Amino acid sequence: MKSFPMFYLISFCFIFALSAYAENSSGSICGIVTYYNTNDGLPNVLVSVDTGNEILTTYTDFYGHYCLNDLYPAYYTVSFKSYDHEKIKEMISLNEELNIALCPGIEKFYILTESQLIASENTTFFQQIELAGGCPVSYSYSGELPDGLTFDQSTGVISGHINEDQEERFTFTVSVVDLEDNVTSKDFLLIILKKLSISTEGCLDCVVVNEPF
Repeated sequence: MKSFPMFYLISFCFIFALSAYAENSSGSICGIVTYYNTNDGLPNVLVSVDTGNEILTTYTDFYGHYCLNDLYPAYYTVSFKSYDHEKIKEMISLNEELNIALCPGIEKFYILTESQLIASENTTFFQQIELAGGCPVSYSYSGELPDGLTFDQSTGVISGHINEDQEERFTFTVSVVDLEDNVTSKDFLLIILKKLSISTEGCLDCVVVNEPF
């Protein structure tokens, strides 16, 4: 009886062990997809990853959860796509949790707030810079605001108390950057209405008897 060559026996054992290791070391990429503005889970988002040999896909469940299984150790680019949300790609290694927030899928990202703002002196003022599309990350402005007003760069709110005895017109520009590094800007004119004052000579309560008033 011929003995099985030692070389082939060792090779067979090595290949078997390597296959077993690869099978046991496979893992997954899981996470949650949420809506940026509310943090609510987004269902039916297409999640896909290119393994090099094939593209694996899955959909988020009702609560925004997803899992891509049977992946071998490597770095993967994961894509997210929904009907009314933008597509985002993230690089991640195996067995890491990948949670992501998606923005509204409105192609045009711009400022909705009217360019002319009206305020009255010696009153409280509040104005939120409103947007269409995109997920704002930061706000900024250039130009001049009336004394007493501040601009919140994290929320895009102009607020404060407008002091008296100021100029009547102020011009400034607001710029907004969203999650995708898109930038939109708009010029504004803030008009301050002065309080009406009446100036008279003498006294109005001086009445002469039997004379018209």
